[in-house]
Amino acid sequence: MKLEDFFSDFIENTLIDIEDSLEAFEEAVTNDILEYLKDCGEVLEPEICSVKMRNFKVNAFDYSDENESIDLFVTIAKKGNSIQKISDTDVISAFEKAKNTISLIRNGDFEGKIQDSNDSIDELIGIINDSKNIIKNARIFCFDQRDLFCGNIVPKDYEDDGYFWDYELWDIERIFQQYLIRSGKQKNWKLISKMNIDIS
Repeated sequence: MKLEDFFSDFIENTLIDIEDSLEAFEEAVTNDILEYLKDCGEVLEPEICSVKMRNFKVNAFDYSDENESIDLFVTIAKKGNSIQKISDTDVISAFEKAKNTISLIRNGDFEGKIQDSNDSIDELIGIINDSKNIIKNARIFCFDQRDLFCGNIVPKDYEDDGYFWDYELWDIERIFQQYLIRSGKQKNWKLISKMNIDIS
């Protein structure tokens, strides 16, 4: 299977039984990508949590008191069966919006900015507020549908305000690599990517 075929199948499966709205589509894409992250042990029990305003956005979160960490996931998803063009600006903005979410909650400024709350949002707020003296690490994951990874747009890890901030970009090619691992074909990935071999 080539990258383009994987993406087409991925989107087709995501579109099954979802509402015709971008929010529902983003939730479905986020949930499907999280399954790959769970397979490789990157996350524990992430929970979908969709909240989006002008300066903040989150699609899911994961919390580990053992690792003293909170993970936020933000997804950039566009409908279409071909790999989408997503700008560097969109990716950088997504990272910033996810980080802003944590900062607003910690400072007590978040709840007044959201129009509609739900159980998952309330849980995220509660975890961050109740674990201020426990959480030491915050990981921000951005999921996007590009096939070209550009490390220069991913913020460097740094320590600030009592947190160690770690940023990760998962583009469609990285997700495809996890698919190959799941299928037992990862050992040939470098050769496949260079020669564009179809291994379906």
